Amino acid sequence: MADSDGGLAADATPVRSAAFEPATENPLYTVLDLLAAEFDQSAFELTPPLSDVADWDAMADLFGDADRVEPLDFVRFTYRGYLIEVRGSGEVRLFDAAEISETFLREEK
Repeated sequence: MADSDGGLAADATPVRSAAFEPATENPLYTVLDLLAAEFDQSAFELTPPLSDVADWDAMADLFGDADRVEPLDFVRFTYRGYLIEVRGSGEVRLFDAAEISETFLREEK
């Protein structure tokens, strides 16, 4: 389910979450930390590398511009069975993609 700004609803419980500072931090470092913790690996050991599925420069551009006319609500992408939601408010949430898919499928019926 989606909340009013298009993010995942409160009943979709993230497996992990963490904060980052919009406009000063690239959120992909936070994503790396969460994935490394979830897979119990060093961020350098993750395969495929996160850069294969997410563009570091694009994320820095999207979340690093404090002067954006219209703030970004969120960006989502998947990695090794997880849905990752990076929110413009400064939160990164990691969800089990299969659980989220089931939620969206039930909502569509």
